[in-house]
Amino acid sequence: MHLASLLAYAILMMFYLLLIAPLCSTGFFYYADSRNELKEKRKAEARAAKEEEKPNASAFWDRFLYRERPFFAIVAVVMRLFAFDIDGTLLPSGSTRIAEEDIFAIDSLLSRGDAIVLASGRPLSSLQDYLKRFRDGKKFAATANGTAIFSYDGEELYKNSLDPEMLTYVHSHYGNDEVEVYGYDDNSGMVAFRKNHWCDAESSCNHIPPEKLRIIKEGEKDFTCLKIMVCASASKSAKIEFDDYVLCNCDVVRSDPCYLEILPKGSDKATGVLELAKILGVKKEDVYCFGDEGNDIKMIASFHGIAMGNAIPEVKEKAEFITKPVTEHGVAYAISHFIK
Repeated sequence: MHLASLLAYAILMMFYLLLIAPLCSTGFFYYADSRNELKEKRKAEARAAKEEEKPNASAFWDRFLYRERPFFAIVAVVMRLFAFDIDGTLLPSGSTRIAEEDIFAIDSLLSRGDAIVLASGRPLSSLQDYLKRFRDGKKFAATANGTAIFSYDGEELYKNSLDPEMLTYVHSHYGNDEVEVYGYDDNSGMVAFRKNHWCDAESSCNHIPPEKLRIIKEGEKDFTCLKIMVCASASKSAKIEFDDYVLCNCDVVRSDPCYLEILPKGSDKATGVLELAKILGVKKEDVYCFGDEGNDIKMIASFHGIAMGNAIPEVKEKAEFITKPVTEHGVAYAISHFIK
């Protein structure tokens, strides 16, 4: 009896192993495979739904917000370049003080790793005086309306100067008792044919010491001339028209109703800012410029331009954004409301 039971058990086990087990195993693996396929299908559906819900973000945010990445991934910060005019942009008329609100806003850019450049008709010594009011960082000066670029420490990075003989030509053809002509050199000084109240005003405004004014005679040319200033009353200045020799060899911009500035051909704030952007490796689309006067128009038009609320109409026409006036901290307002 015991032997017969063992034999019957052995036959049942063989039957199970040969017929029943394979069927069960196939069913199990089919079930498992089906669950895996279902999981993959649900993942694919979830990814598709996520793509449909994704907003139309920029390529940068698309890369860093919507792609799966480890929690410790580092997001690279792209350095930008910000160019600021001085008079009428950072300084209200008649003032030498930059508002604390504007200083704080610009300091926030420097803290982020961005670069700033003060782009002005002023000489280097004057721009250095204003640059020191901001925190440490990548700070530069575009002097003489972009004809020369310097680091904050005074290292010359770029320069495009006039032929010194042009100063003599302009003085002999346009200088008189009502119109004064003088030049800027590359050492934060001035070159003039006589001492006059326009040079005195320039020295006072830009903190140029008396010894930095060089008096020359017509024909002298052993100096560097970054730009030529042609100064007169607003009514007289409006009537000045330069001849073809000047216009073919130089660029002329108006920085004030009383001031016409003669620059090397192809030189302006836009050119200076572009040269600095190349030196720093900043793309054109990452450059932002603030201004208000005629010598800012090309700079405003060439990059992301921000016109001050007090800017002349020609500047506002070229700007991407019109901010508040300088007296209402327009620079700080634009940085918080326009800059992304």
